[in-house]
Amino acid sequence: MNLWIVPAADNASLDNIPKSLSEPVPSSVLEKHGLTNGSHAWGARRGPANDNKFEDMRAGDICIFYTQTSRSDGSKKFNWAGRVSQYVCSSDLSQDIWGSPNFEHVYLLDEVWPISISLDEYASATGYQAAAPKGIFRASDDNLERIGNIEAWARGRPNTARNSRPREIPTNMMQPILDFIAARGIDFSLVTLSRFYASLRAKPFVILAGNSGTGKSRLVRLFAEACGATVENGGFHLVAVRPDWNDSGDLLGHLDLENQFRPGQIFNALLIAHAEPKRPVFVCLDEMNLARVEHYFSDFLSKIESRRRTDDGRVITDPVIHAEELTSKLLERVPDRLSPVLQELQSTGRGIDLPPNLLIVGTVNMDETTHAFSRKVLDRAHTLEIEAGPLSTPPSSAKVTPPTPQSIDLRATFLTASDMMPDAENASKLQRVSKLLDELNDTLAEASLQVAYRTRDEAAAFFIHATAAGLSNEAAEHAIVMQKILPRVQGSSPRLARVLQELLKRFNPGAALDADDPTKLSAQLLALRRDAVNPALVRKLAGMWLVYIEEGFTSFWIA
Repeated sequence: MNLWIVPAADNASLDNIPKSLSEPVPSSVLEKHGLTNGSHAWGARRGPANDNKFEDMRAGDICIFYTQTSRSDGSKKFNWAGRVSQYVCSSDLSQDIWGSPNFEHVYLLDEVWPISISLDEYASATGYQAAAPKGIFRASDDNLERIGNIEAWARGRPNTARNSRPREIPTNMMQPILDFIAARGIDFSLVTLSRFYASLRAKPFVILAGNSGTGKSRLVRLFAEACGATVENGGFHLVAVRPDWNDSGDLLGHLDLENQFRPGQIFNALLIAHAEPKRPVFVCLDEMNLARVEHYFSDFLSKIESRRRTDDGRVITDPVIHAEELTSKLLERVPDRLSPVLQELQSTGRGIDLPPNLLIVGTVNMDETTHAFSRKVLDRAHTLEIEAGPLSTPPSSAKVTPPTPQSIDLRATFLTASDMMPDAENASKLQRVSKLLDELNDTLAEASLQVAYRTRDEAAAFFIHATAAGLSNEAAEHAIVMQKILPRVQGSSPRLARVLQELLKRFNPGAALDADDPTKLSAQLLALRRDAVNPALVRKLAGMWLVYIEEGFTSFWIA
């Protein structure tokens, strides 16, 4: 039996060790990778310093984890111990557990328990010098001889603090939706679904970007069906955007020459969402940038920002269709089953607002036939880039019955930062996101790209929902940068290149980049862009910087 000393080398590790060791790996993830042993996991990056160490790891070995008790007092000690059940080298497993492929040295633990061992106590027991450990390492034979029974020694120093006990968590809530979609022959990752779910919860307007054929509209349709929203029951509406749209009349409706209201393409979706407030209603605007979004969608953009709570807790907006437009003959132009809800809305005299269960998702391709987005649009949406999976993986020929659709509440919980403050955990996450954005603003200021309160509130809401859905803190922070920061970055100013350089340094500090030699730098950036092991954020930043070097212009949409 070996004893492994596992230190937290940076702030991310200080956060992630307690999270990983207090939350078991979902059984669905273990089953997906054919693993039967192990309830918890920890991982390390590939590299010369780590690769040869894990050859010596064996089932039954004991790990003790050197972490920080709290950020407030700064005290550091060994706070966790665990028993190794299996070691696996897999970027796919790392991705499914932590939302990042970078921690390929994955070792599963069949048991973890809280301990309290200071550096001095460890040094006294083993003869090791009382200094903070650097990098994972195996205790020497001399150390082990002094300890004697390793497991008894590790178990003899328990940490009885109430908040240090491992806790059970439910299986990733996205797994049933992943299974539902996979049964239809489409392969989206848990990370993609978790980001999509959290984006919808943060703001009922999401943009899905990507090359043609990557499955953007299919994702919306299948996700909706997995939540019980179909074309047949009125829960899913696909709207093909036309290039000649220049106002909201085609979507919402308009008054004709007789001053009678003619319903637009999503008028019925509005009524259905009002009639069934507990059920999500999806509207997919396919190819939404074939027309200028800020022209035909401006009413929505403004009304979404008017969301507020009434005294009884309901979420309302300013009306998108005013009371005077709800003319007498309108009842003749809607299906009979929607007449009661229309009459009720007419009777209020307020008009029709955007119900909180109405979710609008736009799919976009960026090519010469489409219009670019204004910053007004991008600031009011979460933008997710959808990438195609490996084409060499053939679909299964087996007929699989899709699981039962899930009942998932997709209505917004947080409209502003104030909604997060009453809960201590949510307030802490708000503070974490605020700190991240303040630091990013220091970098973005060079190109006048800073974000403000709206982005803070939406990013914090996303972070809360994304981590609840299973994303790690790091993966959720990366997603915030990808969805709320980078889509706004475009232009030819040298300041943009410096911003991208600083962002890449922050999120990939170990990369060797020769910024003084354009030829070498292009090769280095191309290597970062192509390496699928790198996080999506690192690959996108490298791609944007590379495009700038080669073309003198860059954009999130072309990199």
